[in-house]
Amino acid sequence: MNKEKKIIFKNIVVSSVGQIFTFVILFFVNILIIRYLGPKHYGLFAYLFSIFTITWQFIEAGFSPAMIKEINITSCSIDKIFSRFLTSVFVVSIICTIIFLIFCILSYFFIKKIFLIKSGLILSFAIINMCIATCMSAVIRAMEKMEYTAFGALFHKCILLLLIFVTIQIDTGIIGIVWSYVIASFLFEVYYFILLNLKFNINFSFSFNIKDILNTTKKAFPLGIGMLSRRMSLQTEIILLNLMQLPSSAGIFAAVFKLYQPLQQMAQIIAVTFLPFLNRHQKMQSKYKIFISKVFFCSFLISMAIYFFIPFLKPILGPKYDFSISSYTFKILLIAIPSFFSIPFVFCILLAKNKEYLWLRGNIITLIFNLILSTCLIYFFNLQGAVISRVIVEWFLISILLFFL
Repeated sequence: MNKEKKIIFKNIVVSSVGQIFTFVILFFVNILIIRYLGPKHYGLFAYLFSIFTITWQFIEAGFSPAMIKEINITSCSIDKIFSRFLTSVFVVSIICTIIFLIFCILSYFFIKKIFLIKSGLILSFAIINMCIATCMSAVIRAMEKMEYTAFGALFHKCILLLLIFVTIQIDTGIIGIVWSYVIASFLFEVYYFILLNLKFNINFSFSFNIKDILNTTKKAFPLGIGMLSRRMSLQTEIILLNLMQLPSSAGIFAAVFKLYQPLQQMAQIIAVTFLPFLNRHQKMQSKYKIFISKVFFCSFLISMAIYFFIPFLKPILGPKYDFSISSYTFKILLIAIPSFFSIPFVFCILLAKNKEYLWLRGNIITLIFNLILSTCLIYFFNLQGAVISRVIVEWFLISILLFFL
């Protein structure tokens, strides 16, 4: 095994082990919130958090891969590249925060819940924190030091778990949970700030050059808008269920769908570990069919293993959730696991092949398809329509992306 393969193997092992512990903690965080709020209130919380996730994911999916790629393939110093990207991320994150607040205010007129505005104002502070922390972590991923990003994710989730536990014990409601996310995101940012300064001695500064900001944003635009469309598609059912005045159904769907979140994040982390290698080796890119077939095989095994998890849903979700409805939702969503798991790997291949526009095109087509399909199915079939829509949309997207490849 040569040096490069050893690095890839080490990064995959470190990322996987770190993510296993992170997923366990995140699992308990989600369960605490789900059980505490119940279907109706969790549905409303999931709606707010869906908008929050959609807003800042443009940064994570757009700027981070673009910066990793530029660091890997150019001779420019990391300090200069990072400073340029950090400035752009900061400016765009402020714009994203404003958009998020506008959505919260507009949502009030549909859902008639004042907490959306109050919680939105609080949660807006977390957007800039998460955006900058994500940008900082991308530098470390570009240097293939995955042990630090793995520890950072673990640290973030441990703090979040502690804060959520305290807020539930003192019964602060949704507002306290939102504050927990804000404080955890700030400490997450502080961790990477200290790491980059003390461990890696990376000197960075803000340089508000309009031309540089526009050029950097232009590089991140296809990936960012593509992932933004992807996130909007993932949250479509939750948002529509709430807008159609079905918060309890949204709560059940969001609670079950949240249990699949660690699997999605694990796929993203593992896929990103291959990105520096794919950027440097064009030959590997030509073997994407073999690569994706192996990913599909692993995802089928994972879905089979997850099936045995169903009997544990009742004690996990608690007495506030109808077990028959929750188990039905969980079983149907299992069908989407292979596509759900494989999409991040296809994304990395498209990025390495300089075909970001295909990722953008595929996700925009899927988003439009999802909006039409979900609206119709939810209108006629409520929760069942949302579940069926999610399965169809996941397979629709992976089919389009593989066709483009």
